[in-house]
Amino acid sequence: DFGFVRRSQRAKLKLAYAPFAYKVMGNDKLSKSKSNAFDVGIDYGFTFNSRRKSKMGMFFGAGLSFSSVTLGLGKELTNTHDVPSLNPNTDMYEMNSYTYIITNAVEQVSYMDLYVPVYFEIEHMLGSKGRVMLSWNFGVKSYLNLSAKAKTPYTVTFNTNKSIGEVTTTFESFIEPNTYAKNLFDLSAIANLGVDCNVVKNRLFINASVGYEHGIMDSYVSNKQVYSNPILPKVDKNGSVDHVAVNSLISGLTIKRQALWISLGLKYKF
Repeated sequence: DFGFVRRSQRAKLKLAYAPFAYKVMGNDKLSKSKSNAFDVGIDYGFTFNSRRKSKMGMFFGAGLSFSSVTLGLGKELTNTHDVPSLNPNTDMYEMNSYTYIITNAVEQVSYMDLYVPVYFEIEHMLGSKGRVMLSWNFGVKSYLNLSAKAKTPYTVTFNTNKSIGEVTTTFESFIEPNTYAKNLFDLSAIANLGVDCNVVKNRLFINASVGYEHGIMDSYVSNKQVYSNPILPKVDKNGSVDHVAVNSLISGLTIKRQALWISLGLKYKF
């Protein structure tokens, strides 16, 4: 009794939220580390053994995932960094020592990904009329990164042989993009447990589920060559305020997806 039969196909529209989306590794001195994610997507699949109470199906889908990682140092930090500066008198670069202080060091990095899940699902009908069903599934979920943005409300004070003064600004345009852009592709294992409640003639169901996601691949791997000191962002351009650049806090860390998902959606049988 395998194969396509009446109402063996399924379509799902899902909204999902994960209050904890990533596991952050590599720096135990961060005072603040939190993450979250929001998914919206459509899945399509079909079931076998459709004349039985328990049915197995296979699904695939596509959607957009919006996630963020917030990191904070939680205290004022001071560091000295030597940078080359152009001497207008000699027209040559000279090394100058710049002391800078960073306060309010909280950074939020946001990502948008295209995701594609592929999974097997088992449906079990409760009662004889099939108005309520339990479902559980397991599979993989792949991500393709589409964009990365960083927001960093640093307060930075510089002291050097030239008076630069105090700068209070958002350093989004000054953070080196290569220090927070995550891997183009990553992969996770997923498992979900849900319940389907009939709302229209055993065709349209409301689905609620909880699930767990565990990264098989890292989403971001620490680039220690670019960022040798993960505790503090560094100034790696010249001493001009217009050219101040800092490495993202995330560049000294490794992050992997590790999420508990809560989802709500609609399932249609046809």
